[in-house]
Amino acid sequence: MTTALQAGVSGMLAHQTRMDAVGNNIANANTIGFKSSTAEFSDLLNQTIHPATPTTATRGGTNPSTMGSGVTVSSLNTNYAQGTLQDTGRNLDVAIEGNGFLSVTDGSNIFMTRNGSLGIDSDGSLVQLATKLRVLATAPGSSTVTPASTVKVPVGAASLARATSNVTLGGNLDSRIPAGQSQPITATVYDSLGAAHSLSLSLTKSATSNTWTVSGSSPDGAVSVNGSANLTFDATGAPQLSKLPLTLSLTGAGGATSSLNFDLNVGGMTQVAKNASASLASQDGLAPGTLTSVTIRENGEIAGVFSNGLTKSLGQLATATFANTDGLENVGNTLFRASVNSGEAVFNAPGNGSHGALRSGFLEGSNVDLTREFTDMIVTQRGYQANSRVISTSDQMLQELMQIIR
Repeated sequence: MTTALQAGVSGMLAHQTRMDAVGNNIANANTIGFKSSTAEFSDLLNQTIHPATPTTATRGGTNPSTMGSGVTVSSLNTNYAQGTLQDTGRNLDVAIEGNGFLSVTDGSNIFMTRNGSLGIDSDGSLVQLATKLRVLATAPGSSTVTPASTVKVPVGAASLARATSNVTLGGNLDSRIPAGQSQPITATVYDSLGAAHSLSLSLTKSATSNTWTVSGSSPDGAVSVNGSANLTFDATGAPQLSKLPLTLSLTGAGGATSSLNFDLNVGGMTQVAKNASASLASQDGLAPGTLTSVTIRENGEIAGVFSNGLTKSLGQLATATFANTDGLENVGNTLFRASVNSGEAVFNAPGNGSHGALRSGFLEGSNVDLTREFTDMIVTQRGYQANSRVISTSDQMLQELMQIIR
């Protein structure tokens, strides 16, 4: 009778634990990056009533008789299956498509998470918005991660300038104009410090058939063509060379490199019997800019976007995998940490090996299956009721026994 009472109590406690797990799963059905858990039962130690006996010459052997003493929750297993990816359109939202965890830190400990809702704090650090923990990243190509491997996003910081190295011309030079007539083209080029300089080019029709002489000037210095200054075309109007090297020797460099050397690309020009349309197509110099935003690429690279069009790598998010993912310890807030049974984290760039790629502008939803959870709720409730009935029935039997004694 006592055993039945103990079994009933243990059954109610076990089913209460299972109901707690189900309730927690349902409560987190809309929690980003949440992983559901399941309670696993096992029976308690059996008591031997009669041991087994061997076979003899005259009598057969007997099987052992044992009596169980109830049930217990042997483990709470986490389901690490991927949740549905939800489109947010936000640059700093990332989801891992496949294996791996993002890593965050409180300054001394490293935690793992599938919640990729990221933001930038007042210090310029990249943080996970749900916990305010700083996100860990590595230098591109590195796999070393420590609690100090955080990344800064200095929005508003100035970028380096870029000196002009290529000026590209396009359009047509009218083959019908007389020798000595010129086609002017103006451009703005940048020195090594990002200062702008006005450049005036002149393409003059030569007396030699299909030949134009290139010259230039600037209020900021002397322009010279390095080598032949002749631009020639064939009988179809296509240029016979692709570029001319030019030098702008600055008279007041102001700390920048005094000689601005660049290529004048002319491979896209034509000389046909058509109205002139020659003009500047592009130049690759950049004035100084400021960091305005960041984007996160599939390989985890954090790219800073500057107002002048320049992009610069600020770091690379590192994802972690484990030899035994089921061995991770759940510490709440959709955070996990390594345990003695999970093995050490293996860090790598997203998309490398078994590490899943990142999807910018997406978040991973909870993997809770509400249909299954409500079904488990009903089954758990019935199990709890059945165990409570065992206790009430055992109580009635004890009462009957007490009445016999009276």
